[in-house]
Order: sequence, then structure tokens, then C-alpha cells
Amino acid sequence: MMYKKTTFTLFVICLLLPSQVFATQFIPYDMGITQPKNPKICILDNSAQADAFNFTQSVLTNISTKLNYITRSHDWDINLSIIDIMHMTDCNITFVYTLQRSDPISFKEPITHKPIQGHILGYTSCDPETFAHTYCEIDIFLLNNNKQYLFTTVEHEFLHALGLGHRQGDTERDMMRAFLSDDLMYPSAKTFQHLTTVDILAIIHLYGFHGFHVIDSSKMPQSYVIPYSTSVKEYCNGINGTICIAHF
Repeated sequence: MMYKKTTFTLFVICLLLPSQVFATQFIPYDMGITQPKNPKICILDNSAQADAFNFTQSVLTNISTKLNYITRSHDWDINLSIIDIMHMTDCNITFVYTLQRSDPISFKEPITHKPIQGHILGYTSCDPETFAHTYCEIDIFLLNNNKQYLFTTVEHEFLHALGLGHRQGDTERDMMRAFLSDDLMYPSAKTFQHLTTVDILAIIHLYGFHGFHVIDSSKMPQSYVIPYSTSVKEYCNGINGTICIAHF
């Protein structure tokens, strides 16, 4: 997940679009990682981790509660364990909170296509082979984050470790819709970003209704395509000023 530096430019865009369905997709994460039944989720016990255990568990509980609610089950309970550096790779997913900044990166702003700079808030890397089990490390850069973005950054990276990619459109219009959505899996941090039902349905699309289990790479399902258009009267995402879209 990336953070954009705020500018003082004000954009107000009102789009009146016809009421038709557009397919904004979740693209599967490049590494194709899926987690086993009852994956071991850990947090590294280091100087940056102080007080982070309860925070991280609250993130995981938020995701598991919504999965259990949608599937009417208790198959998705997710618990967190504290480990030392010697046992990081004994886990399936390990959170590492680090007191350092990532290097600044340049990317293009989706609407104007102008190059802008930002910092990486979190990063997920996965390895399905080296440790004889699935292993993902989630690095959270605390000095790049603030309280407004930290919760959603951790959620966003955890869903990468479960196998989800970024929400992005497969047409120019859908890219705009993804940008203007409040979906957690959009690649850049946004003020109103949150875990949506669509995120949960994408996880269920990947694993099925009965909890986590390893999926053969040859049997990975196709990208999750949102079967309906986002329906809000008006949404303002607050990036680079105020950008609003109406009646879409």
C-alpha cells in the first residue's frame, strides 16, 4: 500500500454515467499464495512491536468476524502468536513492525497521470517453497504511517498474504471507478478506505466457504469480478483535495 503526499490542488468532478454494469476486478496476487487450514499467524517480538499485538489481533478479528458472518460459520477464526526472530519462518504469515522509513517512490496519479512521490506504508513478500510451507512476511513501516492509515494498511497487507491482489479496473472507466471506490484493496492509501463485503467475497471466491486451505496452483480460480457497480449517491475520497463522483 502506498501513501500519497497531499497537495493543495482542488478537484471537483461530477460524473453522470449511464446505469450499466462495469466489471472492476480483483487481480490475483502475482505469487499465487494461498494459506493452509488453520494458518499460523505471528508477530515478531522486537522493539517496534511494543503494544502492537492487541492492535494486530483486532485487525485479524475484524476480518474473521466478517468472514464468519457472511459464511454463517466459525471456520475463519484467526489468532496471533508472538515469536522471536529465530522462529519467524516457522509461521505461515509473520508481521514485522519496523521503525524505519521506506525509500520514496514515484508513480502516476490515476486521474491526471502526473508523476507524484509517496512512501510505502506496508509490503508483503511470500515464498511457497523455501521453508517447506507457505510463508509470507508483512513489513509495516511505522514511520511512514499514522493512526489514520495504520489499521487499513495492516488489513490490506494481510489480504495480500491470503492471496488477494489489488482492486483495479480492466478498462479505463473501471480504473476510474476503482480509484473512486473506498475499497481496501485499492493500491494507494485513501482516507475512507475500509474492508468491504466485496473484499470478503473475493476471499470466499478464492478459498470457498469452509475456511483456509491450500489450493493447487493449477486450480486457482479466475479473478474475482465484481458483478455489480458501486452504488452511492456521492463519494468524495479526499485525495489531492476533494474529488467527488455522483450517480454512479
